[in-house]
Amino acid sequence: MKKKSIFNFDNIACTLALFLVMGILALSPISLDIIDPLAESFRDTELTDMVFSQFRDEPPADTNIVIVNFGLLDRGGIAAQIMNLNKYQPKVIGIDALFLSPRAPFLDSLLAISFAGTNNLVLNGKLVGFNEEKQVFDTVEYPLPIFSQYASIAHVNLITGAKFQDDVKICRTLNPFAALANGDTLLPFSVKLAQIYNPKLAKKFLDRGNEVEIINYRGNIADFSGNTNIQGRFTVLDVQDVLDENFDPSLIKDKIVMIGFLGNDLGAHSWEDKFYTPLNPIYAGRANPDMFGLVVHANAVAMILNEDYIEKTPEYVAYLLAFVVCFFNVALFMWINKNYDKFYDAVTRGLQVVEVIVLLMIPIFVFKFYDLKIDLTITTVTVVLVGDFLEIYLGFIRNLIFATQKIVLTTSKRILSKQ
Repeated sequence: MKKKSIFNFDNIACTLALFLVMGILALSPISLDIIDPLAESFRDTELTDMVFSQFRDEPPADTNIVIVNFGLLDRGGIAAQIMNLNKYQPKVIGIDALFLSPRAPFLDSLLAISFAGTNNLVLNGKLVGFNEEKQVFDTVEYPLPIFSQYASIAHVNLITGAKFQDDVKICRTLNPFAALANGDTLLPFSVKLAQIYNPKLAKKFLDRGNEVEIINYRGNIADFSGNTNIQGRFTVLDVQDVLDENFDPSLIKDKIVMIGFLGNDLGAHSWEDKFYTPLNPIYAGRANPDMFGLVVHANAVAMILNEDYIEKTPEYVAYLLAFVVCFFNVALFMWINKNYDKFYDAVTRGLQVVEVIVLLMIPIFVFKFYDLKIDLTITTVTVVLVGDFLEIYLGFIRNLIFATQKIVLTTSKRILSKQ
């Protein structure tokens, strides 16, 4: 007796019908209020966060970067820090602050003098007015000319998904450049620093051609709060350390010095300019943000200089995997339904539980060992739905297809007979 191929009408039709229904639901404007609270709880959670915060081997500290806290210093105090740092010949200094408006003239003059004495200085502008349709920013708010004349300009905006200032701000990714409405582009703070420090490695990063890069977090500074795993990955100098020149000069020479806010001092708790990152040990239902924006930028710089990138499978791979896994599940469940109908629910439910567990673990292990981010969300959804949907298909959709086919054939015959 000839064996029936798994590539038969029912298996193909059921798989296509399931994807059609999922597509309709995905495009539907109807909000399922009953699941909104659950979705809200997990909207900022990714399985790969567990790898960053729990399962990765601790990377070595990055010795190319020195992070400096300016705390609550005014512009005169920042100028004093820069003058002290310049004595020890850093390769480039970047300041994570916006100097958009004038302050006390004397203090502004001191800051401008310190900038004039810096060989390679990076200051930030602020991107304003993002046009979602065109994917460009309307304009850039630049530092005052008294400051910008001595600097290369980058932008300090980070991707967080937050719509408002008080929203949860989680930073996983980096845009290699920002497109402006006038046709120009502006590099982010981290990329500009890397470009000045090592143009070849920065070019390799930009030549990857990705619109978005996943930040491969190396670690945090020691923040004494316990909010972040993998601390102490960067050399950090506090406000007074720099003002008193209380550091080894070799830490500064030919290095990237990044200056910004890390709290009033390194031992003080502060939530200002702080973000959630994948290094947060509480990766579901987050409690407190764990990393200052300046340290987020430092991690991006370290990723570029160490060519330590995270790859991501193309979007079509997620759909292809989902379709293949769904098809073979349909074929298997069809066979179980036909041969072991009495045990269908028990067997298929057990298989679904096992498959879901496996599908949840695969992205974690692939990410840990290969730095590859694979999205199996759609695949997991199809596995959860396929058992019940197959019964809907056999009880309703299949009959509807054959009934429609019969009507079409009958109508066609009538038309042909009248001709």
